[in-house]
Amino acid sequence: MSNTLFFQRFLTRRKRKQLSLAIFSHQVLCVNTHGDVVVEEILAGDTIEAVSRLFEKIEIQKADVSLLLGRNQYQSILIDDPELPPEDMFSALPFKLKDYLSESPLDVVADGFDSPLSGRFQAMAANKASILQISTMLMRRQCRLKQVTVEDAQLAAWTDTDSTEMVLNSLYTGGIQLTVISKGKLCFQRQIRTLALDNSHQLSETDIDELALEIQRSLDYLRSQLRQTQIRGVILDLDSLDDKALALSLSARLTVKVRTPEFRKGVPFREKLAFSLLETPESLINLYRDSLGHKTPWLTFEKMLGAWGITMLLLSSVYAYEQWQLSDASKNLLAKNGQLEQLRVASQDLSSRLSLHLPSEEKKRQLNALKQQMADSQRTLSAVADHDKASLEGFAGVLRDLSSASRADISIEEVNISPYQLNIKGLAASPDAVPAWVTTFKRHRYLASKAFASMEINQREDKLLEFTLKTQRDSDEVASE
Repeated sequence: MSNTLFFQRFLTRRKRKQLSLAIFSHQVLCVNTHGDVVVEEILAGDTIEAVSRLFEKIEIQKADVSLLLGRNQYQSILIDDPELPPEDMFSALPFKLKDYLSESPLDVVADGFDSPLSGRFQAMAANKASILQISTMLMRRQCRLKQVTVEDAQLAAWTDTDSTEMVLNSLYTGGIQLTVISKGKLCFQRQIRTLALDNSHQLSETDIDELALEIQRSLDYLRSQLRQTQIRGVILDLDSLDDKALALSLSARLTVKVRTPEFRKGVPFREKLAFSLLETPESLINLYRDSLGHKTPWLTFEKMLGAWGITMLLLSSVYAYEQWQLSDASKNLLAKNGQLEQLRVASQDLSSRLSLHLPSEEKKRQLNALKQQMADSQRTLSAVADHDKASLEGFAGVLRDLSSASRADISIEEVNISPYQLNIKGLAASPDAVPAWVTTFKRHRYLASKAFASMEINQREDKLLEFTLKTQRDSDEVASE
């Protein structure tokens, strides 16, 4: 398959892609659900640089990635049962392994499971910094690291989860790896370095006899360890040109059946590991958690949006309340106008009656007094109406100006307003924010005339700064009115 077609598949935006990344001692490879494979060689032992080159090559974007660590990337440790609850396993297990590690427990991530061997616990530990570096590189490409597992745990994909089987695979450095999986869990492993495959991955008859002898020794040892479970068979995957013929030869020499894996026939062993990870929803070992090394920011866009929403709701509520007050004042004004109209009608009636009679001096005096009383009532009603209108306009104008003068570092919690006073209470981000905010009032029509007599700034128990602004009633203005 050409690289162009491979890249097109990786760049498909129809849905979020699923990728598997595998890191071994000599190479990094990436596979996808279409069966495509991209390999990058590790130069001078720089694994992270090889991963970076691989990401650049495939232009990885918006994908969920599962990571598989080869045997040289982690440590497999068999210890006594640490007796840790599942919720504390990820954080506490590295400290249980400190006597077996050359690194600090703070620099290590670890996971494990109860070993099929009675009273033992199988732990896997890896370097935290390398995993975090890969996770960061993926996040920069809008990708997510789903899980990090290890080669020994992933070999369970070759075996029957209800039985115990042995898996044989070739090592890159030479020799053969022998691994026993019991009901999906690593049970036993050893390396046979006395046997070396040639360039064609072929074994001579003598080598086959020696390999059968080593396998039989391991079978005999495990029979004494696994008393209730016996090894059902051997799975052979040496990347040989004819693994089936080798399996038949070994079956003739052993007491158990030897077979080749059914999973992705003809695919190299390490590529099979990567592909099997795509088909494993959740591995027995996971050395990664979403919270590993990533702190959730306190201030997020969602929180800011929520704060703005609450602020707008409060402002809308204040506006609705002021509108209700304005409506109530309008009704009172209509009632006063009705009373005025009644007085006007009464005045006209009296005038008409007066024209029919010659008034006496007493009547004139009474009439003048009544006119004076009516004039005073008219002035009183006009003053009340003008005062109510001016007060309503002033209150609404002040609130509009406060809304226009809003700042990100000032949060108003309470506003007390009257014809002669304006008191404001709220929260500030810093002590300097309040004076800076007040100086902007001179640019607003209604706030420009307000002079504040006092300002108080206090720190509450929750560490927030609370301020209070108070104005003082102008005695001269009150006297003039």
